[in-house]
Amino acid sequence: MFSDAYNLTVEKIKQFHKENKVWNGDATPDYADAIKFYVEKHNAKSLLDYGCGKALHYDKNSHIKFGKDKNQTFDEFLNIDNIFKYDPGVDQFSVLPPLDSKFDAVIAIQSIAAVPDQDFPIVVEQLMKLTNKFCFVGSHQLSKPVKQKKRDLLDSEHFKIMRTQTWYEDQFKNWTGSELILHWI
Repeated sequence: MFSDAYNLTVEKIKQFHKENKVWNGDATPDYADAIKFYVEKHNAKSLLDYGCGKALHYDKNSHIKFGKDKNQTFDEFLNIDNIFKYDPGVDQFSVLPPLDSKFDAVIAIQSIAAVPDQDFPIVVEQLMKLTNKFCFVGSHQLSKPVKQKKRDLLDSEHFKIMRTQTWYEDQFKNWTGSELILHWI
């Protein structure tokens, strides 16, 4: 299904996860209020976090907190009943739900930026199949330069480090069904 470039990228990301504390859910607070807006708009009760990283934003013992008093996990903040965490680069979250599953909400925060260009349509199709009410794709890579460590990790002839907003919009142009939100900060 996926290319050799995708599989190589996943292997590099697995190694990166083992050697670094980043990609742990720390970016999620930047998008939390916008995601909560759509959760409430659609009365979403189930969520797939596609590319959840180490998923510390769901851990009560984590430093990543949400809400007015900064004392809630992300799922508590959103008032979501059912969370499915997926990240191919983290062993405990590396199993994608069956593609006939449906989640009210699917979020992909900075995660699909690592997908090689030729595999991007596959991921878009997966997101579309798994989403019932809305899909939120968030990125701030358009406004921040990629750090050298990440560039070394992901740079190859199969991957464009900087993608434009137009590039993303073009990749999602055939989206049908649920509401699609492409959110850049």
